[in-house]
Amino acid sequence: MKDKRKKLRQLSAIVGIVALAAMYLTALVCAFIKHPLAEGIMWAAIFCTVVIPVLIYAFCLCVKYFPVGQIGEEDFSSDPQNEPEDN
Repeated sequence: MKDKRKKLRQLSAIVGIVALAAMYLTALVCAFIKHPLAEGIMWAAIFCTVVIPVLIYAFCLCVKYFPVGQIGEEDFSSDPQNEPEDN
C-alpha cells in the first residue's frame, strides 16, 4: 500500500516538474521571439510556480487520507445502471 502511495507522489512530482519546465520554456521562447503575449505567459508561469505545488500537496493529502484501492469494483456492482436488463 505504501509503495503505491510513494509511486503516486513521485508521479505527481514529475508531472509538476515537467509542467513548470514547459511553462517556463514557453515563456522564454515567447520572450526571445518578442511575441505580444510573452509578458502574460511569464506571469502565468509565475502563478503556476505557486499553484502547481499547492495542487500536488493537496493531491498527496488526498492520497494519504483516501488510500489507493479503497474504491473497488464491488462498490459499483449495486449501481442499477450496471445491471443487465431483463428481456
